[in-house]
Amino acid sequence: MYLKPTREERSWILYDWANSAYTIIITTAIFPLFYQTVASEAIYLSTWAYGNSAASLFVAILAPILGTIADYRSRKKKFFSFFLTVGVGTTVALFFIGEGQWLFAIFIYALSVVGFAGANLFYDAFLVDVTTNERMDRVSAAGFGFGYIGGSTIPFVITIAMILNYEALGFESQVAVYRLSFLMTAVWWALFSIPILRNVKQHYAIEPSATPVRDSFHRLRDTFRDMSRYRNIFVFLAAYFFYIEGVNTVIRMATPIAVSMGIG
Repeated sequence: MYLKPTREERSWILYDWANSAYTIIITTAIFPLFYQTVASEAIYLSTWAYGNSAASLFVAILAPILGTIADYRSRKKKFFSFFLTVGVGTTVALFFIGEGQWLFAIFIYALSVVGFAGANLFYDAFLVDVTTNERMDRVSAAGFGFGYIGGSTIPFVITIAMILNYEALGFESQVAVYRLSFLMTAVWWALFSIPILRNVKQHYAIEPSATPVRDSFHRLRDTFRDMSRYRNIFVFLAAYFFYIEGVNTVIRMATPIAVSMGIG
């Protein structure tokens, strides 16, 4: 029987609508084109790849540590808010990148990747707080669905329409539209993140510790030590890690490779 989503469930679902604009505009389609205008042809593809790899490696190392620390009461929302602020703030900063500032551009972009991925880490962790085990699959699927339908489509279609008609709209070049799309993405991301910030709370947690960092490392050590008892889960997580990184590589590198090959 269909049950109407609760306020917390709707707020959680809406965040995927919010952050999907970043994926399509910044990661996949528009910022790679903009980066081509500030980096020379000789370094364009390599620096883009290195920037993405460095950001992904940093997140991969940091994620298990942050995950254990965030188990403490009232920490999950704080970490989520911090990484959200980093992601949105650095996306705004992309607007101010000038011609030839490729090092600044890839640095700010890498920080935005860390902000995006870090916020996603805690967003995913909030799923257990917003719904029940019986409704978890439906709510999770709704988040992905609304993200693809809305967040990945509406800002992108608007941006492409402006790029194709930039002269009629009074822009001096397509690059000016690229810059504006970064601001649009940041505003979209921040605006539709308000519900999760207001309505979602951490319900499952452990009590604070006098030495939270040390205790978190101890819990992380115990988790790895117990992996042998949950071999199927370990194999699944390892396989998923390599699978999803392959997907992310395609998402992040498709446009730069196409540009370097003269396609499009």
